[in-house]
Amino acid sequence: MSKASTTKPSANDSKRKKIVIDTNVILFDAQAILKFGEADIHIPISVIEEIDKFKRDQGENGRNARQFSRFIDVLRAKGSLSQGVQLDNSEAVVYINTDLMLAGVPHDLDPQKADNRILSTALALAKQHPRVRVELISKDINLRIKADVYGILAKDYEPEKSSDDDLYEGYLEIEITPEEIDE
Repeated sequence: MSKASTTKPSANDSKRKKIVIDTNVILFDAQAILKFGEADIHIPISVIEEIDKFKRDQGENGRNARQFSRFIDVLRAKGSLSQGVQLDNSEAVVYINTDLMLAGVPHDLDPQKADNRILSTALALAKQHPRVRVELISKDINLRIKADVYGILAKDYEPEKSSDDDLYEGYLEIEITPEEIDE
């Protein structure tokens, strides 16, 4: 995974697209937050709580949960996640949002359900930034339906084609002299 930059988010960040990530996206692809280009990427604290439940699994979900948690820990070391940490070699800024954004949860939704708290993060961001496009990215069809009902643009996570740089080839090419080979 990419490392984080110590650069503070810029003043024009409030005009950039805001992406809210659901837990299932991270369990599907631990590197998902690296694939949204120049956006503010918001991860509700409910997602962190759900990821924590998967980290001991021996399968792919557990592996992705652990990899994601290690990466977020790298970001945490670079700056305040609540204030936003910019990714290296990217304009993307990652935020961890607390459930204080629950103030905007519709009365129809049970605030005890993680999906509803994730949706409330998107709703709160849309209310705070009415001129900015807010997207909820989830592999959960029902969460996308709920988001649509409440006027939030919701999309399935479909990662763009991976670049060759992202793929592990199983070997590393290095240049050495014949003398070094003989040693």
